[in-house]
Amino acid sequence: MSHYVQNNLRYDEQALVHVKVSIWRAAPTIFWAVLMIAAAIVCSIMLGEKDIKIYQDTLGSMNLILWCVFLVVGLLPLLITILRIITTHLAITNKRVLGKHGILKVNTMDIHIDKMKNVSYKAGFWGNIFHYYTVTIKGVSGDGWEYKGISNAREFKNMTNNAIECHAQEARREQAELIVLAINTNKS
Repeated sequence: MSHYVQNNLRYDEQALVHVKVSIWRAAPTIFWAVLMIAAAIVCSIMLGEKDIKIYQDTLGSMNLILWCVFLVVGLLPLLITILRIITTHLAITNKRVLGKHGILKVNTMDIHIDKMKNVSYKAGFWGNIFHYYTVTIKGVSGDGWEYKGISNAREFKNMTNNAIECHAQEARREQAELIVLAINTNKS
């Protein structure tokens, strides 16, 4: 269980499901980073050919600039994706759904079970192949949150729907007990 979820549990609350973010979500950016490093190597080899009539200092500077550009363009998206994976926390407890993602711009979510409207998930082409999904959570107020790269989306959706139903049954039972109590009090 993540520290975020563990630190935000309330009294008499247990986490039922904590989502898992798939590392496959980073596959396209890993491919991109490898492609950029390969392009930098090819360009560096081409600049190192003896037929190029450029001063040696200029060639070294161009090579350094080339490597810097390719590394930034290739590795920065990979770093951002890894940070998104690490900072995504989402869990369903017996009382609420809570989540957080981001480092500099942090988005948090805390919805009580009786304020939940809908949980759905979808996947694109690569998501279907590698089994990672985008989970969308909607509250009754119309607010919506989206969490990308979730590998156990079906389990999360099912447990959320079960928690909503259990909470509704408990609320109906308590309401029925209050009605019976009110009827018995009026008879006396």
